[in-house]
Amino acid sequence: MENKKLTAQDNYNTFLSVLLHEHLFLSAKDVHEKLIAKFSVTPDNARKIVGRAVTKSIITSSKPSTFGNGQFIYYCNTYLLDIEAVKKIVEKSRPPIYRLIVLLQINDGIVSYYEALKITAAPNEDNSTKISSLDDIIKVLSRLDFVYEKRDKNNNRFIIQKEFSQVLDKPEENLKISIHHQKMIIDCSLMPDIMNWLVNSNIIDNASFIYRNKSNPGMGTIHNNLFWDAYAYSKSTGINEILGAKADSKEKQTLVVLDVVLATEYSHIHLNAFLARIQININSVKSEKRKTLPVIIYRECSKEVFFTMRKNGIISFNISAIFGSKIYEIIRKSSQLPLLLKNDQNLDQSVESILETIKSSGQEGALKDLRGTLFEYLMFGYLSSLYPRAGFEQNVILKMGQRKHEFDYVITSTHPAELVFVELKGLRDGTFVSLGDIDTKATLKWFFNKSMGLAKEYYKDKNSKNLKIKAIFITSAGFWKNTKEFIEEMENSTFRSAKSKTIIGRKELLENLEKDGFSNEVKMIEKYYSNLEGETESESNFYDDAMEEPDDLPF
Repeated sequence: MENKKLTAQDNYNTFLSVLLHEHLFLSAKDVHEKLIAKFSVTPDNARKIVGRAVTKSIITSSKPSTFGNGQFIYYCNTYLLDIEAVKKIVEKSRPPIYRLIVLLQINDGIVSYYEALKITAAPNEDNSTKISSLDDIIKVLSRLDFVYEKRDKNNNRFIIQKEFSQVLDKPEENLKISIHHQKMIIDCSLMPDIMNWLVNSNIIDNASFIYRNKSNPGMGTIHNNLFWDAYAYSKSTGINEILGAKADSKEKQTLVVLDVVLATEYSHIHLNAFLARIQININSVKSEKRKTLPVIIYRECSKEVFFTMRKNGIISFNISAIFGSKIYEIIRKSSQLPLLLKNDQNLDQSVESILETIKSSGQEGALKDLRGTLFEYLMFGYLSSLYPRAGFEQNVILKMGQRKHEFDYVITSTHPAELVFVELKGLRDGTFVSLGDIDTKATLKWFFNKSMGLAKEYYKDKNSKNLKIKAIFITSAGFWKNTKEFIEEMENSTFRSAKSKTIIGRKELLENLEKDGFSNEVKMIEKYYSNLEGETESESNFYDDAMEEPDDLPF
């Protein structure tokens, strides 16, 4: 029998089969170039040849997923295209996908949607179509069976790497989310104190700064359609024609953008993503380049990354250079508090240990916000004794339209039938909470007239058990004299709980704690929330400045 004559396409197919068996996978560009070099075909014919080979199942295509300039990946039929192969191909052709894959691997196969937005330099999807969106990138990886999305109980989105093309079982999935959520909290746990340090260092202006909040670490700040851990403005313009004193508008000031990574090492992918976002921001104005000052705060980084920061003119600070070498211990211990609160294990001892570390490091003044957070944990035992069989939720965010507030605790009690909203202010002795108004943060009227107004409205149609709305405001500081009448008014209002007075200051708090057997908490407040030695009057009241305490939900 006469042998069938081989066609030109048969020769091409043989070449492509051998080529992909040798390399396992190649980008479309590389495959086309090798065909052209071997057979001297035109680029258009090379594309057709490859297309026919795919149709005949000689080789396999990644279609519909593309990897840079609309390119497919072609691979050997016997080869299972894995995430490592894709990572090698996209490193140069699609850097955002490469950075996302590397970040997944750094974080044990999970990243939050917000972290993915940063690492891919993706824009706010509602406002931009010029740059690849994160959802488009996720679709590419999902089609290849590499990742899937999951939301936690707080509606935070996570991107999770599959194992052998399968989603994780529920226990493993929940554990990954829980561990990673804690890392996210660590990353922004010191944000308020970092911002205050930058203000005191005259790097940013204290009139307007926005930052990622530890109470909702799955959200960040948006500026110019891009996502940042924080941004502010600076009047420190250097020596030029516009002096700082004359930089009276944001247009004349320098935009300061922050990248903060404390839970893990600050790597080259973090830096490259930050640089990509900065470049997009600078080029967003056609008439003139935006004045931008990038700042990186990190726990650790390699020498290579550090020198790349310097080469690109980026200001960077190791967190220990700001708060001292004991900050690592403080971060580590603080990260364990939510779990200790949940399991009710040695919470007061852990809080005391952290407060002592802060005191011994000499950073009590610099770590004001962290000390305020520790006060919230310190008060958990006392509040639990008032409502022993109640449900406690920490850092509850309520939002209606543009109105939003974070409550330190929301207590759901059946005996008495109350829904109690708690505000805690861990301030040192010698500071005073003011009466204020609904526009002045960290004041009594801000909490009772504005925040509680939101709470009542929010639960109007969500209170199926008809629990009575109550409020408690506790501080380790005092109150200005002009608050006396308002405090009496609140004590006689419907906000008064059956278990506690509505507004409690330092003196009464210490008396209540001593009376109810919380003598250790009394000692801690007297030791760690007292006046700082050598402090001036202006420093003592600095915390109470409305500019000093940023928005409850600054994103």
